[in-house]
Amino acid sequence: MTAAPEHGRAFRLIAEERRHRPAVVRLARSLCLAAQAEPYFLRSARLRFAPDSSAGLEARLYFSPLVEAADSRALVLYPEVSAELRRELYHQDPDLLGSVRDFTLTAHRCAPPLVRGFEELLWSATIGPPPAEAEVERTLTPLFRQVLAEGVAAAEASRWILRFLPRLPEAVRESLPAWRLQVMAAERLGMEPPRGLLTRADADEVRTVRALVHTEVDIGVRASADGLVLSRPPERGALVCGASGAGRVQLRLRAALPGAQWHELDLYDGEHTALSIGVAAEARADGTLLAAQAELGGTLLCARAGHRAAAATTADGRTVLRIDDGESVLAVDLPEQPRLLAVADAGPAATAVVTGKELHVVTTAVDGTADAVPHSLSVRPTAVGWSRTRERGVLCLATANDVLLVDDADPGRTLGTLSHPAPVVRLWSSVRAGLVAVADAHGGVTVHDLAGSPAAGLERWQQGPGAGVTTLCGDPWSGAVVWGSADGRVYGTRARTSGGSAGAAGGGADPASGGSGGVEGIAPGASAGVGDVPADV
Repeated sequence: MTAAPEHGRAFRLIAEERRHRPAVVRLARSLCLAAQAEPYFLRSARLRFAPDSSAGLEARLYFSPLVEAADSRALVLYPEVSAELRRELYHQDPDLLGSVRDFTLTAHRCAPPLVRGFEELLWSATIGPPPAEAEVERTLTPLFRQVLAEGVAAAEASRWILRFLPRLPEAVRESLPAWRLQVMAAERLGMEPPRGLLTRADADEVRTVRALVHTEVDIGVRASADGLVLSRPPERGALVCGASGAGRVQLRLRAALPGAQWHELDLYDGEHTALSIGVAAEARADGTLLAAQAELGGTLLCARAGHRAAAATTADGRTVLRIDDGESVLAVDLPEQPRLLAVADAGPAATAVVTGKELHVVTTAVDGTADAVPHSLSVRPTAVGWSRTRERGVLCLATANDVLLVDDADPGRTLGTLSHPAPVVRLWSSVRAGLVAVADAHGGVTVHDLAGSPAAGLERWQQGPGAGVTTLCGDPWSGAVVWGSADGRVYGTRARTSGGSAGAAGGGADPASGGSGGVEGIAPGASAGVGDVPADV
């Protein structure tokens, strides 16, 4: 296929072709009033208007720069070339123009109505003043009927309209009926209309025209482990809901909980899509729900420590971090989806967010604003948290077997290192308690007392063989630490004494002996999550 000639170059292109291959231009003139030239149409045109030529002339036209597209079904001239040939015939050889018109009518007498209507508009715009909008609308009425119908015929007519209507003379294609017809055709196929059409009217008018082809469409809704599955047509066993649409149904959904964001989704015929649902909830131990947030179609990452919380929602290519410091909620945009999230449970309000290659430290000012400072990371941490030593607050970054205690203003500056016998898999830390609890890949749990007396040091518990730690948490006020293992057991330590040390809960072994913490209970399966620990553990 050759490149499209720019508007205004058609005259020079035709003149150049006429200098080298005049017979090709003579044959092309006989097609200028046709929507398209099928093989039989092209053969008949050659025999009538170039009877002294051979079939090779048809092949030369097929591959000439005058042709926009050609295949075994039809040939189509560039619209600028076709318009220039019509002007040339009108001014220089009106008798030949009349002969081309008669031939086109005869050759396409059995063509579909949309083809004949298109060619009628071409002829009207060629021989006289631009047709009035009422005349254009009368000519396009059969096309309106086909687009408003349903099924394969409506889709075929819509594709034809979007392909050929822009090829009509300017006075016709810029008319209001032609504009409405193209918008309706695009909506029937589930496509966005060309931008030039959308700028011609306001959003309400475009919406009204689109709605002309809408019908009631059945949408299937089925719950899955990760969210919802929407299907069209409805899958077997799915709840059936009605929606208005055509080739595309535009759905606007949101969770029922207050504050949930709207999620927009396009669903096409024969398509099904999975819509994830992320939920962050705060509940009491008795199951009473205090607060919850649900998001559709995105990723929700949340963290809570003491009376502070943060939730990062990624949806439609945008990530928003919402920080609740106990008194107000602030929103901060992040450049990409976060991998790790932690909030400080005491001291100045601070949040740490780890994205792909950066650490963002978000601090809250007294005036209620938030400031996010990015820092480059040479090694991606596996866990992140906040704690404090006897002198200052620190940011904890777990990498391999170590937990690095770094300066929150300059994470590249390491203030200390907590080493462990195996890679770190879980981390819980507290500014209020001055603790860092670490679960490693060998099933060990180590509690570091950073803010206690120098004699407090560290304490370590070791689970039995194969009893890996699946969750780890603690209570900032009492300093008690709780963890769950793969065998369903939940372990915990007693509240820390005023001297900073802790004994094993429930009569468990002394930590120094390498035993396990006291068993607080047995879950029916592997422990997956532990909430804030009550202060009297």
